[in-house]
Amino acid sequence: MKTKSAVIVPTFVKDYILEIAASSPVQALSQLNPISAAVNSLFTGEYNRKKQEEITGALHKLHARLQVVEKRYIDNEFYTTEKGKRVFAMAFASLIKDSRKQKVEAMSNLLVNLTLKSKISYDERELFVDILDALNPFHLTVLGKIYEFNKESKPSLRKFEAAGIASFFEDKGINTQLTHQAIAVLANYYLVNRGTDATIGGGGLTYHFTEFGESFFVFIFGVLDKDSPYSVF
Repeated sequence: MKTKSAVIVPTFVKDYILEIAASSPVQALSQLNPISAAVNSLFTGEYNRKKQEEITGALHKLHARLQVVEKRYIDNEFYTTEKGKRVFAMAFASLIKDSRKQKVEAMSNLLVNLTLKSKISYDERELFVDILDALNPFHLTVLGKIYEFNKESKPSLRKFEAAGIASFFEDKGINTQLTHQAIAVLANYYLVNRGTDATIGGGGLTYHFTEFGESFFVFIFGVLDKDSPYSVF
């Protein structure tokens, strides 16, 4: 039996989905990429059937995550603001464009975390959605490895060598140039920052895992809890 205090029904999410789905831009976009059962009549062919399943799955993930969040932790004001509505619409449009599993998981986590009371400003929340929309699954995988490496080595230094990350993925059959390109993309969004000092032993230029990059990673790879340095529970 669901307890009164532990579970919420995310009706505001459903309201925004209906509002967004009815908007002119989304209606136009949905002619090519249907977004939910609300536009079921637009679905034709195998591709669109799979797209419907993917988006519906994403909404189920979001709903399931919200169901276990205590109501007192919800930032109810966020989705009543114009910025909050815009952020949700941006995230929803991103899922339409790219519903690959890793992106769906990351966006679902991010959407839940954006509804929670945290130390992240509304502007940063919007920026997080922008950045996640621009990254592909391999970029996210590389970022995850950098986060892991940072935790295992010396978090206070936040340094890593691009060649070392590339070597890790090369052992898994991924061309080193792809990894270096991924790191360059992460640097473009200041998730990592290229250093000017060479690593010990002359292994190459260092990169720094930025505090901004760490906060972004935390918001997309799990739901915040009371022990998170970013939550205000």
